[in-house]
Amino acid sequence: MSQTDTRAEHKLRQVEMTLRPERRFPVPKSDGYTVYSALLSVLEAVDEDVSAQIHDSQLGSLHSSGLLGRFGGSDRRHHKTVHPNETYRLSLGVIDPNDADIFQALVNAVVLDGDTLELTNGTLQVESFESENVTHAELLEEAESLDDPTLGVRFETATCIEEADEGR
Repeated sequence: MSQTDTRAEHKLRQVEMTLRPERRFPVPKSDGYTVYSALLSVLEAVDEDVSAQIHDSQLGSLHSSGLLGRFGGSDRRHHKTVHPNETYRLSLGVIDPNDADIFQALVNAVVLDGDTLELTNGTLQVESFESENVTHAELLEEAESLDDPTLGVRFETATCIEEADEGR
């Protein structure tokens, strides 16, 4: 299989998880790093190589939305509170060339081997795990079929966008 053929088989994967805390507990207002770290921990427990690959990748192999949902206030500075009567959504994107390995490790970690995500101050139960995927070719086909293709971006959480270092 040629390099071009390999890229054609690569899929962009989106995973949507619904999570519920077992009890109320505080999480940082900017919870992205906390959630990402918890994901790497569960991945490491099922596949150390995949976890290391994600951690060391310059591509940003796994993207996480952070927790999305309704939060309460917290007496801890720069924190919010998750509540057991609420569900929280976590959206993940996998864009790595080894997407199948990463996806399988995610399934093993949060569906088959365990259905929890351990954060610093508490545990989130995985209530649902859904995924969609598309190849680059399928995206291009869809864009080509549109009369006036546009790209819309919606930020659901605080977002930091760094300008590429042109000196690299």
